Amino acid sequence: MENPEFENLTTLLDSENEEAYNLGLILAKNYRPEFMDYYGCEVEEFEEIMIFLKKNKVYGFGFPLITTHRLLLAARSIKEIPKSIYVLRNLKILDLCFNYLGKMPMEIVNIENLRFLDLTSNRLEVLPKEIAKLKKLYSLILKFNMFSEFPMEVLKLKNLENLCLQHNQLQSIPPEIKKLKKLETLNLKNNYIGSLPEELCELKNLKEVYIYGNRKDIIIPPKLKEKRVIVYSE
Repeated sequence: MENPEFENLTTLLDSENEEAYNLGLILAKNYRPEFMDYYGCEVEEFEEIMIFLKKNKVYGFGFPLITTHRLLLAARSIKEIPKSIYVLRNLKILDLCFNYLGKMPMEIVNIENLRFLDLTSNRLEVLPKEIAKLKKLYSLILKFNMFSEFPMEVLKLKNLENLCLQHNQLQSIPPEIKKLKKLETLNLKNNYIGSLPEELCELKNLKEVYIYGNRKDIIIPPKLKEKRVIVYSE
């Protein structure tokens, strides 16, 4: 950062003092090119995400937008996410469980470094196809939602290791699940599944499958046990 005046401005924006922060926000509008280069967003987007974070009592002023890796927003009665969430470009962990999301916020797919996403206990029935943009995602938690069909969109998440669909309304798992080559843990507890597909046996990294709470006569491919995959059925 070569501009000392802009460096002073970033100090104001990083301040935990509200007056200093507000002053920094006013001055930032005089340094839009520098602001975009440094924060990767417009001043107004920066302000929007800060208002959202403060409203949800996550952090006060001085929240490190650029460097933060984890954002915990559980049980905040959230119904929507601001588009400016992409400003948190180094975010790796996002917890949105126990909210009122009727659909997965599209804005999330622009957080390219996201690794862990928890959407437990919302009102989700489908996923957007754009979820495929989360190329680094390795853990996706979708338990206690309203999926009546397996969300095929997750099959595009090539680095997914952990998939949790516990407590939904699933009746079957598609053979295409074999596309999740890196999958290690599959949680299907408390659904209405009658059988597991043979294709699960093709997943070389699969270690654990949780199926209790499904149909009592659920059919399990014998080869799964031969592969030393632990199937938790009770």
